[in-house]
Amino acid sequence: MKACLDWFRRERAWINEQHVKLCRIPAATFFEQKRGEWMAEQFRALGWDAKIDRGGNTIATPKGCGDGPRVALTAHLDTVFAPRTADDIKIAPDGRFLGPGVSDNGAGLAALLALAAAWNAAPPLENPAAWPMLVANVGEEGEGNLNGMRYFCRHANAAKLKALLVLDGPDAEHITSRALASRRFEIIITGPGGHSWRDFGVANPVHAIARAIALFTDKAVEVTFGDPRTTFNFGIIEGGSSIN
Repeated sequence: MKACLDWFRRERAWINEQHVKLCRIPAATFFEQKRGEWMAEQFRALGWDAKIDRGGNTIATPKGCGDGPRVALTAHLDTVFAPRTADDIKIAPDGRFLGPGVSDNGAGLAALLALAAAWNAAPPLENPAAWPMLVANVGEEGEGNLNGMRYFCRHANAAKLKALLVLDGPDAEHITSRALASRRFEIIITGPGGHSWRDFGVANPVHAIARAIALFTDKAVEVTFGDPRTTFNFGIIEGGSSIN
């Protein structure tokens, strides 16, 4: 463990360099392929076996680990915003990383690469009880609806997975140790609509769904601060093909 921690301190500049490089590869949700391929190349260069599964996730395991139990360490590839140019990602004079996705989740992905390198630099003295499996998953944000992790959890050999650890964000000040459930719904309300002047007064689906949202938020606030805590959010609303 001491040798491993020493490696992290000694190789901080290398870790930062990988962090900048990966963040400069645009990876908006549904367009993570190039970043996933880059991650696979880095894992292989560090001596790990790496592949991209049919769900688009990049998965790496130590060479020669066999078919033993696994601990999956995951970090998502996609970002809400993508850099327009490489210069959008930079390090400020005070050491802060600047640019879209450097925190969420460039930091997590850089940590996967650092762990892969540290494993080789300071390998365990004995065969571990469970081998690490590093997963750079797709489709985490927004309409991605967690599809990368959904695919991984459905197709990974569940009997081999002893634990999952998710790395998301730039610090370790907060650790969530219980699973969080996330459910997402697409709600469609249809109606005649029509022209805003000529058909004024006809039932309007956008007005109806707005009233439904207001009613829900009025009634659901009582569960938001209960135990266990429950939160909710309404995202994108679209209506028809024009402003009418």
